Amino acid sequence: MDNLNKEYFIKLYDRCYQYVLAKYGWEMESLSIEDAGYLQASRSDYRCGDSVTTWENINVEYLTDDLDALILERKKREEAELIILQEKQRKEKAVHDALLKERRRKEYLKLKEEFDNE
Repeated sequence: MDNLNKEYFIKLYDRCYQYVLAKYGWEMESLSIEDAGYLQASRSDYRCGDSVTTWENINVEYLTDDLDALILERKKREEAELIILQEKQRKEKAVHDALLKERRRKEYLKLKEEFDNE
């Protein structure tokens, strides 16, 4: 491979790395060129002892996108997902608290009945 091709691939890899980091918020471990002509970035995580591979397909035309705009878009998406998650957790906590309150009320009534019967 001559130096021009090597430099081109290094620049392509670097730009893909920056693009994936800006758009998805993770650092890619590998980059491949797929038969369909797009690039595929991937990384591996270990969860509960198992390896989980995450990959994203990248259209080469998107590599010219503004990275700052991609970061802003990702942050907005992450904030929206966080709000949804917090709302879900709030609802689950309210249900849990209501069940706990009902259980305590039943225990109180049972103890009260035992005390009144003595």
